[in-house]
Amino acid sequence: MIGWQLSRGEAVIDDQDVAGILALQTPRAEFAVRSNSTAANSYYTQTGQHGIALPDPIAMALLLHPELSLSSGMHFVEIETGSELTRGMTVVDRLGVGADPRNRGIWSGALKQAKKTNVCWTLDVAGWKAALMEALA
Repeated sequence: MIGWQLSRGEAVIDDQDVAGILALQTPRAEFAVRSNSTAANSYYTQTGQHGIALPDPIAMALLLHPELSLSSGMHFVEIETGSELTRGMTVVDRLGVGADPRNRGIWSGALKQAKKTNVCWTLDVAGWKAALMEALA
């Protein structure tokens, strides 16, 4: 699993990256930039900065190149569906407190399945951008 935060910050495709992608002069490169114009506008509206956050291509890059994950861990994961505070939020038991008797009721579904998820915490940003350029070349 990768979190949305991995597509932010340094991983954002900035103006310089867009110029490099367009310089490839391939149909895929042009399509990638053109098809993400809405994402670029949304990112600007949210942050006031130019760029494109690409969480789905990052997920695919990590699947094809697992070495791009610089740190990860196995954790219980639940999707919140019943809280008044949030809905659809992914909750990761990063601290390992799900099995604590005080938390077993809340984490009972994940504990019953006894299946942990590999969560990527840190991305090799330079490697991600190189993989993107290679895919678009």
